[in-house]
Amino acid sequence: GTFVLHGNFGVAAHRHQLREYLEALNEGIGRHPATALLYAVRAELERSPSLCLYDEALRDCRKSCALAPGSAGLWANLGRAQNFAAGGRAGIGSLSRALRQCPRSGWMRAWRGAIYARLGERERALVDLNGCVSRMPWYAQAYSWRGALLNSMGRPAQACRDLDRA
Repeated sequence: GTFVLHGNFGVAAHRHQLREYLEALNEGIGRHPATALLYAVRAELERSPSLCLYDEALRDCRKSCALAPGSAGLWANLGRAQNFAAGGRAGIGSLSRALRQCPRSGWMRAWRGAIYARLGERERALVDLNGCVSRMPWYAQAYSWRGALLNSMGRPAQACRDLDRA
């Protein structure tokens, strides 16, 4: 059998919708326990602002990476889940591993750059955020993060340009 997820659970307005998606994913995992993508999607849902199930998301990300260790995207998701669950430097190692597997990824650079920025590692953050913007000039969040970083570095004119673009 198959099952279908629909809608955008990341911005779903109602908690009960998220619970329905979670039930559908649990059913799918019950039927197909060796499918890494199901664990990854469930982790995204668990990490949503409405549920904030960070430990569960971390567990599912680890499982998805164990099932498909060659997937850069799954390692990037693990890095994000690690950072949501623990903060600090958590997640940098997994995001760095993902970038070694997929060095052209703008998303992964942005996420790692945001962690570096929160840690005060401004130069590393700037390298990653510049790398993201050069690869994905349409990604508004990267401009927002880089604008805030440039402002904190005493470069208000550049910061304003990025924040206007975001």
